[in-house]
Parts: sequence; C-alpha cells; structure tokens
Amino acid sequence: MWTVARGRKGRRPGSPDTQDEILQAASREFAAKGYDGATIRGVAAAAGVDPALVLHYFGTKEQLFIATLHVPVNPAAMVRGVLDDAQPGEIGERLISTMLGVWDATAHRSPLVAVLRSVAGEGPVADTVRQFIEHSIIAAFAQRLPGPEPQLRAVLIGSQVIGLLVGRYVVRLEPLASTDPARLAAIYGPTIDRYAYGSLPPDGA
Repeated sequence: MWTVARGRKGRRPGSPDTQDEILQAASREFAAKGYDGATIRGVAAAAGVDPALVLHYFGTKEQLFIATLHVPVNPAAMVRGVLDDAQPGEIGERLISTMLGVWDATAHRSPLVAVLRSVAGEGPVADTVRQFIEHSIIAAFAQRLPGPEPQLRAVLIGSQVIGLLVGRYVVRLEPLASTDPARLAAIYGPTIDRYAYGSLPPDGA
C-alpha cells in the first residue's frame, strides 16, 4: 500500500518529481509515526522541501494521508458532507446510499479493498489507518451528534458501515454483495439513525 524510497537532502522547488517524493516521504512518516504522530513539518523535512510546498500540493495532513493510500475518495470528507447536508432522521440512509454509490461506481476498487483489509490486520499500516478512522471519521460523527455518549454512538455507526463494506466488497457475502444499494440503504438507515439519535441502554444494563 505504501512504497518506500530514499529522499534527497536540501530544499527544492516544486515539480512533479518533488510531489512524488513528498508522497513517498509521507508514506514513510505515517508508517513510522502513525497518523497522529506524523506532521506536515516532518514530512517536509524528510522530503527536503519547505512545509508550504507540502500544503500547496496536498492542503492538509488528512488529504496527504489519503493521497498516500491512492484511494479515489476521502471517506472523512464524504462523511462530513453527508452530516452537514442531511436532516436528523435521514442521515443513516443518506450515508449508506452515498458510500455504496461511490464504491459501486469505482472501476478500480483494489486500493479501497486494501484499506479495508488493513483495518483488521496488524502492523504500522493497520495502526495508522485505524488512527485515521478514529480521529477523522469517528470524530466527525461524534462532533455532530446531539445526544449523550456521542463517542459511543459514533463508534456504533462506524461498526455498521465498516461491517457492511467488508461484507459486500471484501468477503463478498451473498446476497449482501449483489443487493441493490438503495435497498441496503433502506435496511441499514434506521439502525444508524437509532444509534445517532435513539435511546441507548444504560451502562451495565
């Protein structure tokens, strides 16, 4: 998933080769330090460029990380978009519909599937992906949920979405893998909305 190459020393201006070296340096930094520990400044130093050039090419650490995964969509940005646009009571269906729409429309799903498989694995890549999910995707839910225990609710939602994606695209369980996305959205939507807004049993119940 991540490639490793030796960077050059010294500051260099931007070019396509420089952009590629920034990505390679970022891959090394994320693998060595995790999503939380890696920084734009550290990536820039490893690539031998100014931090402003990293920001120019990639914008944020989140976008830089997504670029190292070579996936066609930023799932954190997708989740934030759904949460910002949808009304309470329709978030679940909108979320699943949007997710499956992107995955089903993606001709080359190999990078996405590789990321999903890594979540259940061991090692620096798996740890870094889990950190990204926790701090960019789960946090996006938790910050926008109005009820008590937003972190628990966000993790419950994440478990539903990840389970669906793994079952449909990695394990390819039937009939889950071939069910119409609109039907799956209608099935999963109410459960996700209940996690988001419904009552949860008290701790220890």
